[in-house]
Amino acid sequence: GRPAPGFGGGRYAVTGGIVRAPRGNVYRAVDRTLERPVVVKQARAFVGEDPSGADARDRLRNERTVLTALHGVPGVPRALDYFGHHTDEYLVTSDCGDRNLRREVQERGPYRDDDVRPARTLSGLATRLLRVLDAIHRRNVVVRDLKPDNVVLDASGHCHVVDFGISELDGTGPGGATPGYGEPVLRATGPAAPADDHYSLGATLFFAATGMDPVVVDADRRVNRDRTLACLERALPGRVHRRARSAIAGLLSLDPAERTAAADRLRTGTTTASRPPSRPRIDEDLLEEVIEHTTAFCVDEAYGIVDPVRAAHRNTPTPTDVYAGSSGLGLELLHHLHRPRVRPAVTDLARWTARQPGNLPPGFYTGHTGVELFLTAAGADVRPGRPALPDRAPDGGPPEADLIAGAAGIGLGRLSLARHALRSG
Repeated sequence: GRPAPGFGGGRYAVTGGIVRAPRGNVYRAVDRTLERPVVVKQARAFVGEDPSGADARDRLRNERTVLTALHGVPGVPRALDYFGHHTDEYLVTSDCGDRNLRREVQERGPYRDDDVRPARTLSGLATRLLRVLDAIHRRNVVVRDLKPDNVVLDASGHCHVVDFGISELDGTGPGGATPGYGEPVLRATGPAAPADDHYSLGATLFFAATGMDPVVVDADRRVNRDRTLACLERALPGRVHRRARSAIAGLLSLDPAERTAAADRLRTGTTTASRPPSRPRIDEDLLEEVIEHTTAFCVDEAYGIVDPVRAAHRNTPTPTDVYAGSSGLGLELLHHLHRPRVRPAVTDLARWTARQPGNLPPGFYTGHTGVELFLTAAGADVRPGRPALPDRAPDGGPPEADLIAGAAGIGLGRLSLARHALRSG
């Protein structure tokens, strides 16, 4: 078809999408003038504003400035064009490849040093990524946002680092960080340093080795690091992976000097023995404290659901299903009826659930079968039965067989209801 008026003056024909995001989409396109594939990145006006008033367009302008400074660096896309369309702005870059590291790991599995394919060894990936980072740092640029989504692989397996919207050039940039990758070590004020990118490299290699993002659930970043390294030890056990474990542990150090030393060892191929993270000791008293704390939190959540005043301040209404709603919370609390405040909370939660509209599909985790199980177990009134099995999937296709919304989950729920009926006489 004809190009959209004003989209680069009709020069760029979009061939597909890469990312859809509120701040702006990223497209694959063809440069009609030079007949070559390109990537077109959009920044929407007045979206993602920070306290200073800077929005997505400012970050895209920053990326253009950084890419200009990085022109000619292997493993970095080239800035080719920049234009506006209405109030939005667009950056055109060279196309580095058709898949990022996250997709690569999800589709083809983690990287390991005992892989017979040279392009799929973890140490090889680490060396290639560090080589690109070193070249970037020599231009006085700190990436600040290295992560699996921003590592693109070409057909030959070469690594490319993309997305420099929050990068710093000569110590200046718009700020920002990704939890688990840059945020644990980036300072709230002041310029970033190459050692900060080394931490992100370690986190990215952790993902490549495990298929998991680093642990971020605890407020203490040291606890998160220890848990991340414990996961790594489980995923890469034994002597064959000792070098990879040591390299990632060093890069994930919270001490910038240790991260710098780990990067130096990675360049030279040397290693040091890393001490395994200490395993948490959970005795009966600690376990009881954890359960007590978690139960009290769940009770507060239950009262927050049934209280109309508190519920009015929630961003979205609470669903009633097991997967993310009141029935799942209630089924868990039913295991703790002997604890303070639990029994009345379950009673109120069941009454609230029973009053909600009953227009759910049949599924167990996401449908009325799970709701019926909670209400039955809590002794509440249960709405008259509906068709037990779906006649089609949500997309109109044949019914699914999974546990979440399909026949397997419905069957599991019906068996649980039958057992409850037998126990109740």
